[in-house]
Amino acid sequence: MTNATETWNVDQYRHFRKTGEAPAPARSVDFPGVACADPLPSKKDDLLEKAIQDEVEQLLYHMGFWKRSTEWIREGERPPAGWQYHLNPKKTKGNPILLDILLLRNDKQFIEFELKRPGGAYTSPEQRILCEDHGNPKFDSSEAAIAYVKEWIGGAE
Repeated sequence: MTNATETWNVDQYRHFRKTGEAPAPARSVDFPGVACADPLPSKKDDLLEKAIQDEVEQLLYHMGFWKRSTEWIREGERPPAGWQYHLNPKKTKGNPILLDILLLRNDKQFIEFELKRPGGAYTSPEQRILCEDHGNPKFDSSEAAIAYVKEWIGGAE
């Protein structure tokens, strides 16, 4: 048996999957007799950054970079260009170890870069160091990131 909270969560998730719009925060009217916290601040900026990340991942897939996950690792098959690795942002918010995208080419070369919304700031001092001091770029558009990858793999179309 599902309760009102589970039903609301499922409905909000389905809405997000169909429209790409963030679910609305719960309100007291959604759960009669239950006091809900004030709505959270807008996540519009996070959604914009996620949209850029999703678009880059899709474009990388079409360039031959498969996602490095159990779903894509198969015996006897390898990706045409290499692997793309993107840590789950829900589990690694502010992660200082890896930037957003790590590409591993089949010839054992790799690059790493950060994706931010336009005007987006670094989320940790380590992230800034990895980009600014260690030469890993930060992009605020999918076009700029893909142009960089095309140059790295040996030419643009």
